This record gives sequence, structure tokens and C-alpha cells, in this order.
Amino acid sequence: MRHISTLCLFTSLLSLSVACTDGLQDDAPELSPTWESFRANPPVRWEAFRDTTYREPFAPYRYIVDGDIPLLDEEQLRAHYDAWLEQEFRLSGAGGSELAVRRALNADVIWPAAQRNSLTYCVSNAFGTNKAALVAALGRATAAWTARAAVGFRYVPAQDATCTAANTNVLFSVEPVTATYFASAFFPDAARAQRRLLVTPAAFTTTAGGRDLEGIMQHETGHILGFRHEHIFITCTGNSETTTDARQVTSYDVNSVMHYPQCRPSQTGGYRQSALDELGATMLYGAPRTTECLFNWAQATYPTLFTPAATTAVSGNYVFRYYSGTNAYLGIDVTDQNVYYLPAGGALQSQGPKSALLTAANCN
Repeated sequence: MRHISTLCLFTSLLSLSVACTDGLQDDAPELSPTWESFRANPPVRWEAFRDTTYREPFAPYRYIVDGDIPLLDEEQLRAHYDAWLEQEFRLSGAGGSELAVRRALNADVIWPAAQRNSLTYCVSNAFGTNKAALVAALGRATAAWTARAAVGFRYVPAQDATCTAANTNVLFSVEPVTATYFASAFFPDAARAQRRLLVTPAAFTTTAGGRDLEGIMQHETGHILGFRHEHIFITCTGNSETTTDARQVTSYDVNSVMHYPQCRPSQTGGYRQSALDELGATMLYGAPRTTECLFNWAQATYPTLFTPAATTAVSGNYVFRYYSGTNAYLGIDVTDQNVYYLPAGGALQSQGPKSALLTAANCN
């Protein structure tokens, strides 16, 4: 109990905020359609939904929904449609509105501890003159995630000559395709045959909604880490994804790298990780290596302040450690990337930018 009450004091002093709802809902209309009548007269019938969903013109001829989410066959597409129809029924007021809680940096499945630091990939030589740009953009995109969570991507160029779904020497392959989307990826529970990051020529030149190649790669590697689209928690034209299998991690974030630009009020902004993306990734995978290194250095360098050794936690905007022996906190505010120290009974003290302390601690 002492630890809990101290944590509450810390979060209060740091002005941390947790998005909450009061759970109040408007009453449903008195005359609401039944599920049977709604299903008999849906907003879009199954046949029309199926026939208008884009299907890749190459084997295995997957359906692509909501821009970049692949479904293997008609059976999966039908399950997707049924889930969407059920959500539309609930949102109509007939079945309640628990989906009104709009918070998300979502993950259905994440990589196990034994795998998450060795997410290996190759980049097909078939990209030709575009390959160098893609390798560089992917390198920056994966480094951005590695700087925010305990994950590790590793490019294996020795496998580029045979970079297909049949190559089991890497976790996934990055391959060129011709299709109507910019890129498409997969989730961590995909079989090797489906672990393909497919990139079209349009991804190299588009500026739609502020997009660029690096941002598209940040978005797609977010899917590879298990993150769902952020905009599924709001109304966005053309979106048929549901929240049925999404787990809410942080408050809704319009600036998330997983949010389609066209679904924002500004309809722009491209793709770059936000502070909430960092918090969500840390919650799911743990703090990045550099953060753990910095905290460990502080413990070793200032043992009278930080004792006994503690584990890293997340609350509000902070990634931090609580030291029960001195009733003190050491934390990083992800919104300003500064390091803070809170002594027992004292005032919050800024220790300067995280980047400078990482250098001082030799943790880069």
C-alpha cells in the first residue's frame, strides 16, 4: 500500500493524466431495430462488400481491407464483414455503445521475449534502383521503434538474393509488388508464408496526407510489432475495421503513427511516432535498451539516492523507476524527453535532456 500511495503522490506532482470516461451513455432509441432485422437489411450487403474489396492480382490473391490489412481468403473476409456488421449494429444504438471509449495504441499479439530482439529481414534485389532508398528508410523506421521499446530489427543483406516468403533464414521478407496500396505488412501471429512486407512503387513517391517512404515504413513496422490502426476508434469514411479484437493500451492519439492521415481532422500529418506511441510500445515490450542502461548507470553511480535496484514502470507520460529504500523516483517524460528526479518529500527536479545523459552514461 505504501508503494501505491507514493506512486499516486509522484503522478500528482508530475501532473500525469490518465484518460477516463464516466461510462455514461445516451439512452438507446425506444424504437431500435432488432439484430435480425438489421442483418436482413444491412448498410452494405455481403456480396457488395466482397465484390468491392480490393484483391491482389497475384498469388495467393489476398483481400486488402482498410488500405493495408491483408486477409487470406473469402472466409477471412466474411469473418471481417460479420464483425464489422455487428459493430455497426451496436453503434446504431440498438446494441449499446461500449465502443464509445476512444483509446488506442492497440495490439492483439506481440512477439515473445525470445524473438522480439531478433526481428530479421531481407530486402529483395528486385526493387532495383529503389532498393537503396528503401533499405535506408527501413533502417530509420526500425531504429525509431528500437529507440522506443525493447525490440530489435536486424537487416540481413546476405539473404537479399533469395528474399521471398520461402526464405526461412529471416523472419520476414520485404518484396516489391504492383497493387493499389502503398504497402502492406502482417501481425506477429502470421505464418512465415504471410510474413511479407510488400511495397509498391507509389510508396517511393507519394506525398498524400504528408506521407513519405520512411513514414510508411514506420507505420507498417508498427503492424509487424502488433499495433492496430488508431483510427478504428473514430468514424472514418471507408474504414471497415472493428475494435472487436483490439486491446486498448493508451488514450486515443490523433497523432499516432498508426493513424491514417486522411482520418485526422487536418487530413494530413504523415506518419511519425508520437509520445503516446512510445508509451504504448514501452508498456507492451518494455523500455528500450538505452533507457534501461541509463537507469542502471544512475543506480550504480548514485547508490545512496537510488536503492535498492528497481524495475522500470510506466505511468502517465513517464517511464520511471521507484526506489523504495529512499522513497525516490527517477523518470523520463516522453513528451519532452527530459530526465526528472523526485526525492522523498522534495520538489521535482529536471536533470536535463535524456540525450545528454545517455552520452554521459555511455548508453547510446
